Amino acid sequence: MIIDLSKYNVVTDWKKIKNSVSGVILRCGYRGYGSGKIIEDAKLKEFATACKQNNVPFGLYFMSQAINVAEGKEEAEYSLAKAKEYEAKLPVFIDSEDGDGTARTVRADALSKDERTEIVKKFCDTVISSGVLAGVYASESWYMEKLHYEQLKDKYIIWAAKYGTNTGIKTSKINLSIYHMHQYTSKGTVAGIKGNVDLNEGDIEKISIKDQQTVSNTAQSTHVQLNYQQGQQYTNVVESLRIRTKRADQAPAVLPNGEILGIMEKGAKIKNQATARVGGQIWMYIGLNARKQEQWICADTGAKSYIQ
Repeated sequence: MIIDLSKYNVVTDWKKIKNSVSGVILRCGYRGYGSGKIIEDAKLKEFATACKQNNVPFGLYFMSQAINVAEGKEEAEYSLAKAKEYEAKLPVFIDSEDGDGTARTVRADALSKDERTEIVKKFCDTVISSGVLAGVYASESWYMEKLHYEQLKDKYIIWAAKYGTNTGIKTSKINLSIYHMHQYTSKGTVAGIKGNVDLNEGDIEKISIKDQQTVSNTAQSTHVQLNYQQGQQYTNVVESLRIRTKRADQAPAVLPNGEILGIMEKGAKIKNQATARVGGQIWMYIGLNARKQEQWICADTGAKSYIQ
């Protein structure tokens, strides 16, 4: 379980929180609905300091009201500065939704789908260029109606909200083809927090930048899943796993639709030589075949395909 916190949350006991959650995403700031001024969340310093003191992994999110890509970059640079200042180890997210939650039109509400998507991409690309993982937060409907989801899902971490009956437990299912975290209620309860808190389901390991490494020049430069380490041997635990190579027309990326070179049967053992993140998937490089083609295996699509 992952929670997200802002100045609207009241924390009473961080030790209890540590025993209940895998990680926290803190709001680092927001842009004013009218003024356009960037403002730090009033509890960021308090919460970030407490996370560090209690060894609770945390990342950041920024509530955007950017109206052009220049402002999107500015929001990213601000968020990166906060991530560096407080030593955040989880990704940095942008939230481009209608922040005030009312029918009135605020600063960024008039953006077109194209414009909003470009701003989000600029934010994320700026974050990634600094060696930090980047993600997008939005409701499932916002992804479909206000953003070009197809342009985002293979490049960034997708944090999607869908509440269902919103009773404090999970009563909904995300229908997006790729997502990494599901915010499933705003009425959750966690020991150490007074009142309701947003609850999210996700795998912290998938989105951690701790011990990040750059894969060899055989693959796209990227951040790596923690539990698929270079040089380690793994055993396939699923039936008939496809071995693929990179598509020559889209090198150097390792792609899910690369040419199928063969099939790996359940129980087969391989040695990981490099690891790459491609969209929502983790790929392991297992060497060249007889034709000198690089061989890649999809190691993790949300359900682990290998055990060490």
